[in-house]
This record gives sequence, structure tokens and C-alpha cells, in this order.
Amino acid sequence: MFSEARSARQARLEDERIVTTFGRTVFVMSGLLLMWGGVVALVMGLSVFASVGVPTGLSILVGYVALPIGGMVVGNALERLQPWARGLAGAFIIPLGVVAPVGTWLALRMRKTLSSPAGTELFSDAYSRTRALTPYLHGGPRNGVVLGVVGSVVGAVVVLVVGVVWLVESTPVPPMLYPDAI
Repeated sequence: MFSEARSARQARLEDERIVTTFGRTVFVMSGLLLMWGGVVALVMGLSVFASVGVPTGLSILVGYVALPIGGMVVGNALERLQPWARGLAGAFIIPLGVVAPVGTWLALRMRKTLSSPAGTELFSDAYSRTRALTPYLHGGPRNGVVLGVVGSVVGAVVVLVVGVVWLVESTPVPPMLYPDAI
């Protein structure tokens, strides 16, 4: 029984790696978007509500928070090969494909995997049992931890720099700093 499970899982490891790498990428990209949303919310603050009104301002802020959290949940579920996440993965294929050439390659591979019989099998209960019998085989994302940490650090630095520049540019300078203006 274990040898059958091992051979069945080894036959699908490459497809499993594609799905889990895509899930990790969606998770990290959504986390970066969430950080960006946090900076926007802090920088814009109450000025959003003053300029567009409370209902529109709330919908903008909810969009900056709810959409990335949804992406993080779906990305995590794809990494764990949850059956319900298979249907939602398609919503992230196009945005990821637009982001970068590597994202395009990964999105095309993900679309091909999801539409194949192997993609259907990966999200089945039978494959879940096979994975439970073979925990020593790893079909997880390639360089997943490194990608997550590096992506998060780079994203945090970019968001911080953009936020600081935005804050500095939007802060009025007192006229006393410009002696010629007096």
C-alpha cells in the first residue's frame, strides 16, 4: 500500500510543486498588497473621508484590506491543496500573469495544470490520503521560505520608502524655510 502511494505521489510531484508554488506566490503578493494598503490607509487617513465621503472612503479602505486577505487565504489553501481553492485559483491567474514574466510563466503552467486530469486528481480526497501516507515526499513550493521572506522584506522596504516619500511630498513646508519667499 505504501509503495503504491509513493509511486502515485511521485508521479504527481511536479504538478503539486506548480500548484503549491503558485499558492505561495499568491500568498506573498497578497501580503505585499496588504502592506501597501496599510501604508495607504495610514498616509491617506481621514483625508479620504473628507474628500470622497464616508461610504466611498470606507469602501476604498475595505478594498485595500479585504481583497489581499482573501488572496492570502486562497494562496494558503492552494499550498495545502484544499479542494475549494481550485475554483478560486483562476481569479489569480490573470493578475499574476500580468505582473512579471516569471508570473506569466507560472500562471500559464498553473492554468495548464488546473485544466488537466492531474489537476483534478491533486485536489481529490484520494490524493489527500496519498499525501498523508507519504509525508516524507515534498511537493511544496520551490524555495518557498526564501521566496516568502525575501519577498516580504523587499515589499516592506518598498512600501516604507513609498510611504515616507509620499508623506514628505504631501507635508507643506513653512515659508520661513524659504527666505526668498518672504
